[in-house]
Amino acid sequence: MTTRTFSQSRPRWAVVAAVAAALAMGSFAVSGLVRPPQPVPPAADIPALNLPDGPAAAAAGTRPIEAIDRAIGVWTGNLERDSADFIAATNLTQLYLARGRLTGAGDDYQRALSAADAAQAILPTSVGVRALHAQVQLSLHDFAGAASVAGDLLAEQPDLPQALAILGDASLELGEYPVASDAYARLQARAASPAVTARLARLTAVTGTIADARALAENAAAAADADPDLLPVDRAWYQVLLGALAFQAGDVSAARDAYQAALTAWPQGPAALAGLGRAQAALGDRAAAIGSYEAAVRLLPQPDWLAALGDLDNLTGRPGDAEAAFAQVRAIAALDAAGARLYSRGAIAFLANHGETPAAAVAQAAAELERRHDIYAWDGYAWALYAAGRYDEAAEAASQARALGTQDALLDYHAGMIAAARGRTAEARILLTAALDRNPFFDPLQATRAQGMLRQLGSSQ
Repeated sequence: MTTRTFSQSRPRWAVVAAVAAALAMGSFAVSGLVRPPQPVPPAADIPALNLPDGPAAAAAGTRPIEAIDRAIGVWTGNLERDSADFIAATNLTQLYLARGRLTGAGDDYQRALSAADAAQAILPTSVGVRALHAQVQLSLHDFAGAASVAGDLLAEQPDLPQALAILGDASLELGEYPVASDAYARLQARAASPAVTARLARLTAVTGTIADARALAENAAAAADADPDLLPVDRAWYQVLLGALAFQAGDVSAARDAYQAALTAWPQGPAALAGLGRAQAALGDRAAAIGSYEAAVRLLPQPDWLAALGDLDNLTGRPGDAEAAFAQVRAIAALDAAGARLYSRGAIAFLANHGETPAAAVAQAAAELERRHDIYAWDGYAWALYAAGRYDEAAEAASQARALGTQDALLDYHAGMIAAARGRTAEARILLTAALDRNPFFDPLQATRAQGMLRQLGSSQ
């Protein structure tokens, strides 16, 4: 058997997708940049691309990377010839953001930050430049910094749509849900669009019911489909959102169909490929799931997808392939601080799920919680503590993760396993049963462990 190998042509910084963004602004119009809800992200963290008129418009064609690269070459030359060329600096920022959207390479976002710094040095008081800079901060997971800039902009212009969008997106990632809700409501009142409805769907998936979140996402997708000017990559994104929410609801067939629709719109969509793999695995077609995950990680070797691929390899008797995938995840987990900020969630889950270096998992999860204290940061911290055998602390963190009543099988599963470790048998059985009732196949490996723990609890009782 030939063991799978992964390309190392990109630097370690670019090994996985950097996929956080907020608002792609053309003339600073509100654009369709939101992410599917956790815990699919950061695995399926794919923002929509809505390129502005002008230098990046050619990216709407069939070979967007080549078009973007040509434009980057032009504007780079202009900025090198004239360091005060404000238009070149802002265009380069948007071009590198667009490129990062398509490649997932962290260095594209770093170049976007450099260009945004140059633009801000030229016009430091410009509202548009400051908002664009905050967009880059979101792309690099500097959510607190982006929220701070958005707050300053709103103090000057309380109805500024792009600042409301940035504040809402950053607050959602920071776990400041009332702030996000208020920002999105104000944004909806001033600039209603499918992108805003999709943002509300993400928020509702955490703070409300999954049924309501799916209804909002379906409305957003229908409105997006009615827009003849929407790019295929954007159209696909709305289907990815539908797929993520359907899977969270346990409607696996609907999830598969949504991901397939996304791939029909944009066949090179890595998030859709990974989502399809997840749905195929849940439906029992592991061979197809492996193929979909392999296609996804060839495009964007993201830790969640690599870990899922490795688990499927092990379950189908391919340990050599599994180890090759896991080696990539370990490399991601060992990235420097900047890389860790982008990729930590998938790496933490892998370390905790596989019992590898539990102390490192706890340290990374604690750092992630410090940066980004949403319910999934709490859940990751709880799961890392569980892996380290710190069960009482894990239970406290798990209670924070479940404080809003979010309907998510993974949250129930983690809390159930923690309860079982603490000897709270009745609570564990309720939680693990709830997880499997929501989605019996939420994860090929973890669902099997949940079933095994339920059998063990039943026999011990």
